[in-house]
Amino acid sequence: MVLAVLLVAQTGQPASAPLDPLARLQEALADPGGIETVLVVLQSTGDEDLRPLFEASCRSGAESTRSLALAALAETCKERAADVLKDRLANDPSKAVRLKAAIALFGSDLLSADEMRGLLGSQHEELQCLAADALVRQGQGRTVQPLLEKLAGSESQATACSARLDLLALGDKGQLDELQRLVRDRGSDQRVVLQVLSQISDEKVLAAAPLAVEAADSDWPREVKLRAYWAVAAVCPDASGIIHRAIRRSDQIVMKVNLIRILASCPFPAEQLKDLAKDDDPPGLVARFELARQAGAKALDWAAGNAIQQPHPVVVEYILSRAGEDVEAAGQTARSYQAPLLNYIRSRKPSSQMSAEHYQLAKAATVLADLGGEGAIDGLREVLSGPYNTKVRAVAAGLLRSKNPAVCDLALPLLESPYPELSSDAALVLGRFGRAEAAEKLRQLARRSQGAPQAMEVLACWYLLKVSGGARSAAEALARQVEQPPSPG
Repeated sequence: MVLAVLLVAQTGQPASAPLDPLARLQEALADPGGIETVLVVLQSTGDEDLRPLFEASCRSGAESTRSLALAALAETCKERAADVLKDRLANDPSKAVRLKAAIALFGSDLLSADEMRGLLGSQHEELQCLAADALVRQGQGRTVQPLLEKLAGSESQATACSARLDLLALGDKGQLDELQRLVRDRGSDQRVVLQVLSQISDEKVLAAAPLAVEAADSDWPREVKLRAYWAVAAVCPDASGIIHRAIRRSDQIVMKVNLIRILASCPFPAEQLKDLAKDDDPPGLVARFELARQAGAKALDWAAGNAIQQPHPVVVEYILSRAGEDVEAAGQTARSYQAPLLNYIRSRKPSSQMSAEHYQLAKAATVLADLGGEGAIDGLREVLSGPYNTKVRAVAAGLLRSKNPAVCDLALPLLESPYPELSSDAALVLGRFGRAEAAEKLRQLARRSQGAPQAMEVLACWYLLKVSGGARSAAEALARQVEQPPSPG
């Protein structure tokens, strides 16, 4: 949600009437459909102080609101969301919401083995299947094999295929024929095919290797084929060779670059990467970069800098994504991205209007800000202190997504900028970290021009509450407003 607005100019119009940010948010919640806008926007903050509001919204009378709130609660509060998720799993009148709660619980390992076994007796096959699958992953597959055999005959193709894969993992090789029929039929539900391929990868179902290879070599759309190659990487002994041959056969740059990412995840891919690195094209650059990631900091510094300066947007996006992963993981190579990313930002020429390249500049700024350290912060400060242009706008917007409090030092000078989009971004950055210097600008952003608050206003109101120290009590007040027993459904 933040990215949807971060490159859009904002203007704040002062008003004489005092502003009550809590009242503005309450007004937004009272507006028809307003609660869902508020939930989506506030979820983007990642702020655990919002837990009371998210929990109360999980008990809203509207199914769509409960569904959104479950997602916000699970993402923002993680383990602390367990009790509410379990309550919705047990008591929600909507099957879809119960299933969503179960998926969140299983995905975060928040259910005990006894709680999983309790779901085996559910009246809904989907919940039975989730529980049985989880027990298979825990090595208790034999105890649920009879249930899996029953579920393999389900009218739901998704449930039947999940059960068949579990049975295949337990040694029932006869299930492979049915699963292959699914993949060979181009009329099959693509979502189910993707589900099957993901399950092969996640659970490393070695007996499904022929299925993964067949799906990878099929005429399914690229999304399916890439998911299939991830499955190949997870279960095939010759995964590096299979993927290397696929790269050589492909004539699509996007496909080849994505396959190199999968190849890099395989054990011992160096031989195949070295062959691809001989080519003087975008995939060759990416292959050299992946070899450098394995070789160490000095090599990575050069390879990342060389690759990211190439004009092909797929290569730039690849380097930025990998840099973000490495910085988040705080790996040994993370510091090597500082110079390449700063050089990339400095080398880009301002344009007359915002474009797709500016989203990549914003992403580079986010990675550098998260990386932190004197060199990265000073380099960003240098760019932001230059003449106003589209590049400066993009870099300022990139600060909005950083988790590093050091970005406040970069945002403070921008707060007084005559350019409203820069001062607005600065206020939101500072507000996220509860800095009082942003209060006046946040009040301007939060004032209503017409109608209920929109995304920028919702963020500004919440951050004003953060600045004042009243965020937690405000979330509790908002929770009391939205909570009501769900209607039977």
